[in-house]
Amino acid sequence: MADLAIRREINAGEEMVVNANDDHQLIGLWLATKRNGLTVDQYSRIVRGFLEFTGKRLRSTRLDDMVAYTESIGHLRLSTQAQRIACIKSLFGFAHKVGYTRVNVAATIRAPRAKDTLNERILTEEQVLRVILAATNQRDAALVRMLYRSGGRISEIVTATWADLIEKPKFGQVTLLGKGGKTRTVQLPLDLIALLHQIKGDAAPEDRIFPISRQRAWTIVKRLAKQAGITEKLSPHWFRHAHATHALDHDAPLSLVSATLGHSGLEITGRYIHNRPDESSGDYLTVG
Repeated sequence: MADLAIRREINAGEEMVVNANDDHQLIGLWLATKRNGLTVDQYSRIVRGFLEFTGKRLRSTRLDDMVAYTESIGHLRLSTQAQRIACIKSLFGFAHKVGYTRVNVAATIRAPRAKDTLNERILTEEQVLRVILAATNQRDAALVRMLYRSGGRISEIVTATWADLIEKPKFGQVTLLGKGGKTRTVQLPLDLIALLHQIKGDAAPEDRIFPISRQRAWTIVKRLAKQAGITEKLSPHWFRHAHATHALDHDAPLSLVSATLGHSGLEITGRYIHNRPDESSGDYLTVG
């Protein structure tokens, strides 16, 4: 970035970029604020599609261009629409904040709110066990158990190394690198630690515990789910949902579940309570 024509100022305690040569440089600076590599790749594709649709530079984009874009993606799932609109709003918000554009033309655009279908993606404890038992080799069984017992995201699991795994007298633990570069340590049962060591072989401390891609992990999980007789479009993330739900069902403190999953706030973890209520006010009705 040494060749960028950038001037920096201190504004309300923040270092602000107030001048960039063109859209390409501005977008590069915006993407540099995204710490997650997967987010960067995803946002790059969304922005590229947006610019191809409008055929305009960011400074020339008008509100009617934004409206036309939102209408053009109206056939997509609500969650996909919301994701793309949130990305574009983030870009234009950044451009305006740093002084690259005079106005934020995306400020008034609202993303559709998708129906919360979390309850449709929660496995029962019996289903989790069936998926684990469907594994025909130790690696696949260890992968599913790791996803479920740690509550980790698939990206966190496949990037964890042997150096991140520690065995103690009564339990084991693994350190996971989560969103925003934040790390957290999660306890694991000793029998899972023992299973992991069985697949270690001569791996070095810096080697990954599961030296497979996210896509390969998805394939493994889907295959096991099919073999277990689960026909839903199951993904590795379902085991994270299951971890949270089952832990709360067994009276785990909400704050502990939140910390284990690396949630930014208790309100996120609280969704699992709302989607699996033990009782409803409807229980008190006498008609219908």
